Amino acid sequence: MGGYFSSGLIDSGASGLGEQAPIVNGIQTTDGSETTIIEIGVAEGQTVRVEVWITARRSDGVESGSWHLAGLFSRNGDVALVGTIQDVASFLSATASWTVDMAADTATQSIDINVTGEAGEAVDWTAKTNHTIEEG
Repeated sequence: MGGYFSSGLIDSGASGLGEQAPIVNGIQTTDGSETTIIEIGVAEGQTVRVEVWITARRSDGVESGSWHLAGLFSRNGDVALVGTIQDVASFLSATASWTVDMAADTATQSIDINVTGEAGEAVDWTAKTNHTIEEG
C-alpha cells in the first residue's frame, strides 16, 4: 500500500516513485530572454509526466496570462521529450507577447520550465508543477 516517504514523495505502491510533491516557484523577468523558472532532474531510466500551471502579470497590472501545459519525458542516455508538449489551456491579454514552454535539457539532464517576458517590462511569474516519476 502506498504512503508518504519522509522526503515528501508519495509512494504509489507500484514499481516507480509515483506522484511527487508539487514544485512552486516565482520569478520576475524584465527583458525578452527565456528564463528557467523550474528545473526537474531526471535520473537514468526514469519516465516523468509533468503538468505545469503558470500565471504571469505585468507589474503595472496592464497585462496578464495563464497557461496549463502537459508533457512526458524519458531518460535512456539523455533526457528527451516523448511526443509533443500539450497546451491544455492558455489565456493571454491581447497585447502581451509572452511565451512559456517545457524542454529537455541534456546538459543538466532535466526538464526545464521556461518563461519569456517582454523587453523593458517587469513581469511577475508563478509556476506550479504536478509530476509523476516511473522507473523500472
